[in-house]
Amino acid sequence: MSMARVLGVARLWLSVALGLGSFAAGSAGAAPVVLHGAGSTLSADYVEASRPGFLAASGTAVRYDAVGSGEGIRRVATGDVDFALTDVPLTEFELKQLKLAQIPLYYCGIVVVINLPGVRDGELRLSGAAIGGLFLGEITRWRDPRIVETNPTLAIPDLPVTVVHRADTSGTSLVFTSFLAGASEAWAQRIGQGSRLSWPAGTGVEGGAGMRDAVRATAGAIGYLEYGNALREGLATAELGTGKDDAVRAGAESFRRTLAARPPESPSHYQLLTRAPTPGAWPMLATEYGLVRLKDRGSAKAEAVTRFLESLAVSPTLADFQFLPYRLHEAGVRGE
Repeated sequence: MSMARVLGVARLWLSVALGLGSFAAGSAGAAPVVLHGAGSTLSADYVEASRPGFLAASGTAVRYDAVGSGEGIRRVATGDVDFALTDVPLTEFELKQLKLAQIPLYYCGIVVVINLPGVRDGELRLSGAAIGGLFLGEITRWRDPRIVETNPTLAIPDLPVTVVHRADTSGTSLVFTSFLAGASEAWAQRIGQGSRLSWPAGTGVEGGAGMRDAVRATAGAIGYLEYGNALREGLATAELGTGKDDAVRAGAESFRRTLAARPPESPSHYQLLTRAPTPGAWPMLATEYGLVRLKDRGSAKAEAVTRFLESLAVSPTLADFQFLPYRLHEAGVRGE
């Protein structure tokens, strides 16, 4: 499928979701439209980078409050904002109850980030069981045999482990804990998965920025963050051990492998990509969604929201943030 076809699919889906007939800009002389959105901190930098271009192209200004996916869902459902961005997917039942449409926009990887002096990006290899042990508080020092075993030649500093987790309702937490529930039997039995839960160890922080700053400031820290954010901030990420001698690193290729093997979707597009269905696939992929109110269909605001979400879904700037466009598996994974 060509990229032009991908753009067409994105436009058609957005049009159907909001009940609009076209994507033409507002008529000349019309009152300027200001959109107000809220939600995912994962996309905050991307939205900020996209706002000036959208304003120049459409004359529409956008405000965005990076308050976390959970708060964004609440605000759009109550009418406090015009749209929300969330990496906490809603089920078909929840969408009907809240009278919302859920529009998939793009994918991004979730990675384990570490601050170990002398250990560079991608050098540390962690098994799923070891990550579970770290976040359960069972592994308390970095020279623990369960970590040294998968890193026999790496000079790991003998530091205490400082676990950092999200305290707010977070889609990043949902994806990460869903991965842990499949990779660590102990985690699955004791904790499970959720966008906001009672963590057994560590310090809670608000938002992706809080996670980034806390890990960066603390030698011996471990946390989880969106991949592009980790790269931009120079944080070291861990490889994931998938077998005795196998490991996978986060990146566009391992993300594409996950998308190539993804299962069929539900009508709400609710989907968690937190398993490694094929060798070399990255087992923590988040889907970013736009949420809009169904009762706004046909309004000038809905048309403006549609144009803005479309601009996020198909912008070439996605690549700068390490985001992959929705439907990429149809357009690029199979070499079409």
